Amino acid sequence: MTYRIGALLLCVTLACGDDDAGVDAGRDAGAELDAGRDAGGGPVDTGGQDAPAEQDAPSGECLRVSASELRLSEHDDVSVRYGATLTPGVEGPNPLSLLFERYDPGADVGTFPLGPEGRDGNFGDCAHCVVVVVAPDRAYFADRGTLVNRADPYERTLDSTLTDVRLVEVMVDGETRRSTPIEGGRCVELEDVTLTGTFPREGWSCDPALYDDGEACHCECGAFDPDCEDRRECPPFDPGCTPREPLPVADCGAGDVCAFDPEAESTRCIEGCDWSARTACAEGVCVYATDDGSDLCQTSAMRLDDANIEEPCTPTGLQRYCAITDGFAFGYCGPHDVCREVCDDDAACTLPGHTCRRFFGVDGLGYCGPEPGDG
Repeated sequence: MTYRIGALLLCVTLACGDDDAGVDAGRDAGAELDAGRDAGGGPVDTGGQDAPAEQDAPSGECLRVSASELRLSEHDDVSVRYGATLTPGVEGPNPLSLLFERYDPGADVGTFPLGPEGRDGNFGDCAHCVVVVVAPDRAYFADRGTLVNRADPYERTLDSTLTDVRLVEVMVDGETRRSTPIEGGRCVELEDVTLTGTFPREGWSCDPALYDDGEACHCECGAFDPDCEDRRECPPFDPGCTPREPLPVADCGAGDVCAFDPEAESTRCIEGCDWSARTACAEGVCVYATDDGSDLCQTSAMRLDDANIEEPCTPTGLQRYCAITDGFAFGYCGPHDVCREVCDDDAACTLPGHTCRRFFGVDGLGYCGPEPGDG
């Protein structure tokens, strides 16, 4: 069984909790926090730098909270944020946020010290941020503790442990997000906790436990399963990453291919064929592969065009195939929406200035045409 996919992207922003529950608990917590401030504890103003360890406030002066009810807040290709409910609340039902940002190279699986001595010492440039945002310009940011990630958080799966974590009250710059401890500010201590959860993409119709389970590609689940990636390569800066070869497909028939369908914006099981050997489809038109995937049987009118060679194709926003004869597509709707003949050698291209322009990742196969900018 073979399969191939397309790319998917999402987006991320910072936000406070949106649940009205726990407001009264938050007011009570605010009173406890004020008591801690009156006691003279909290971080010292260091002119924009996090307070050094020797100036830490005694633990008895901080509000003690626990975290539960993990959820995925927001996600894109460089950032992902998870939220957890705090009990008691911190100035209301504001969640504990675990924000991961991938703007600089670095590992995302492993052990990460929190606080001024490590990479994650300031809210402005942390890669693994533990924070409670209570206002646009104010937050509680971790200045102590350890975060252990046993799963890649960018795969919509969190398996993380937080130990000995304290968060101190900071002012947050609205442009740079740099955090500055508030002199005499309040603090919060988090009970040691392990937070786990898997969060399938929107539209997932299968058992959530099957999403990214590392066992099989689930092709027909309404949303893309990361297990359907052809393979996973590891960046050189992430020693916690494990390379992965293609996984078996769980829900396609023997003659099907798990392929990315741009109309469905996800994978689905599609009948396979053999364009070179002229092995036809039971249904639809056999279309040659334009990447390193498989020849597929296309049935959608959005992908098949009535044009013959050198005739104009009708644009649909999707790649179209043309010059259809006896159940096989022999043309490609190339640049400028003109049907071009499929070729495997320059000698097959008879029009002046035309050469066999190879499809990306396909040895020997392409379409006859001029340079893309030549018309």
